[in-house]
Amino acid sequence: YATESPVTDGERLYVYYAAVGVVAALDYDGSILWKRELGSFRTGTDFGTGSSLSMHEGMLFVQCDNEEQSFVCGIDCKTGEDVWRKDRNSRTSWSSPIIWSNPLRSELIVCGSGTLTAYEPKTGKELWMMKGLGGSFSASPTFDEERLYFGQSGRSSRGPLLAVVPGLKGEVSIDEVVEQGLGWVQEASGPGMCSPVVVNGKVYVLGRGILSCHDAKTGERLYRERIRNASSVTASLWSVGERIFTLNESGETIVVGSGDEFNELGSNSLEGLFWSTPAATDEVLLIRSADKLHCLR
Repeated sequence: YATESPVTDGERLYVYYAAVGVVAALDYDGSILWKRELGSFRTGTDFGTGSSLSMHEGMLFVQCDNEEQSFVCGIDCKTGEDVWRKDRNSRTSWSSPIIWSNPLRSELIVCGSGTLTAYEPKTGKELWMMKGLGGSFSASPTFDEERLYFGQSGRSSRGPLLAVVPGLKGEVSIDEVVEQGLGWVQEASGPGMCSPVVVNGKVYVLGRGILSCHDAKTGERLYRERIRNASSVTASLWSVGERIFTLNESGETIVVGSGDEFNELGSNSLEGLFWSTPAATDEVLLIRSADKLHCLR
């Protein structure tokens, strides 16, 4: 796989290489259990693909937004067969699908070119859709039990950061959501390449080297601080406990404490070129550079 991250259910490893349209399941000895060809398609500006897999209750979810035949599908983890497949009216997008488990239901959230769509994971039924969100998404949404947080910014423009509550239905607009008290919008605050993270009731967004902290309930910006050497960050933010981590392309990780005020706690460096988001377990942190895999215990 290249830019798409694999997932595991503890028994199998699932990989998706969208450039050639292949999704496969492997056991931990590396043997291929099943393999599917979903099709490869032309992408916008030839940037290639980047959407990773998502998994929920024995199903894999693949988002393939492209310039020819966009779709999203739910695949049975054991057999590799489609449980459902839906065509999408979307052009190329690099965001990954996520499962938002909230007090009302589980929703498969898929961000496309100017749209966000929520599907029922088991059936693929469309639950709600929001249009008019600008261009194609690179960053994936983040969430807590109370809200879903999302947004996108382009190379030359900064889009809004948005939040919505569970239970939306049909086609909705952000204006309607805000007027009904079902969410909020913070203009010119959306993420770019780097997905945001929510910690202790606060949403952290990194874009153009600037880390912004927002109150998760209201959207109020608590601070906006430039981080050194963070103008080029492709890896998404991640958090452990009270700490937020950001890894730049040169291998430096800046550690920031959560809270209403900016508090840099330290930094760590590795040699190499880093585009991938690290993967963590209880005991190790895996960080992949362009030519090495680093394991930190």
